Amino acid sequence: MEFCTYISRLSEALGEAQLPLNPKWSKACEIVDADAVHHDLISRFLRDVYRAGHCSKGTDHVSLHAVLDCLGQLRYELCDGDSPDLDAVRLVERIGEISVTLFTSVGTPDGPPDEPRLDPVHGTRRHRAAHGPS
Repeated sequence: MEFCTYISRLSEALGEAQLPLNPKWSKACEIVDADAVHHDLISRFLRDVYRAGHCSKGTDHVSLHAVLDCLGQLRYELCDGDSPDLDAVRLVERIGEISVTLFTSVGTPDGPPDEPRLDPVHGTRRHRAAHGPS
C-alpha cells in the first residue's frame, strides 16, 4: 500500500484528534499537525514506518510487516518501565488492529499485488495475484 494512502486511511480510522494530517507535508517529520493528542508518539511511528519502507516520497509502498515491526518496537519501549503510559499502549495496539484491517482489506497483507515472493516449494519467485496471496 502506498504510504500516503496508508496514513490517510489510518487518520480516517483513528480520528482527527489522534492523527490530524498536515496536507502540505513534504518530509516525514511534517506529516502530523502539532495538535495531535499523542503527537510525539504518532510522529515517531510514521517516521519509523517511512524509513522502514525505504520511502523517498508518499507514493512509495510500505508493508504490513514494516508497520507491525515499528509498532512492536514502540510498544516494547512504552512497556519497558515501571509505569507505562497505558493510553499510549492502547493507541499503539489500536493502530495495529486498524493496520491489519487496512492491509488485508486491499487483498495483500504484505504489499502491492505485483510484489514478488518466494515460492516455498520450488524456491522461485512468483507474483501475487491481485485478489490476494496464492
